Amino acid sequence: MQVDNIARGLHQLGVRPGDKIVLYAETQAKWLFCCLAVAKLNATLVTLYSNLGEAGVMYGMNQTKAKFVITTEELKNNLLTYSSKVPHLRNIIYFESKCPNIQAASRAMEGTVSLEESKMQVRSLGEVETIGEKITDFTFELPDPEDIAVSGFCFAWFSCILTLRFYFSS
Repeated sequence: MQVDNIARGLHQLGVRPGDKIVLYAETQAKWLFCCLAVAKLNATLVTLYSNLGEAGVMYGMNQTKAKFVITTEELKNNLLTYSSKVPHLRNIIYFESKCPNIQAASRAMEGTVSLEESKMQVRSLGEVETIGEKITDFTFELPDPEDIAVSGFCFAWFSCILTLRFYFSS
């Protein structure tokens, strides 16, 4: 149910089949839920290692022209500092942190970035789930096995692309 709510919430926010969604976070349960939600929408998941530096993250995001990124609250703060260098980015969705220091830094960072100027929307994953919970009449369409499921970037000289057939058969 959580995966469906995330998928419906993402769809309500504008994610459509073929869109590229960047997942820039450490591997955790929410990471997997988001992977499955993106697959349910027949969008392409672009993974960026959480230990990439600013140049690597900007390269991956600019190459894919992704409008959405899903990240952690801590990494969201980093993204906000250089979001103006990623012109296609319009939505940052983050996993809420339970650490009070990260939460405080996050509130302080949001106050220093003009989200209206950049037309950036910043939401927690919980907010996206809540949006999805309210949608009851939504049918997920089955993707084509040859559609791209995952595109991963380690840096400019190494990336990979996997089809749904390969992704779910391995």
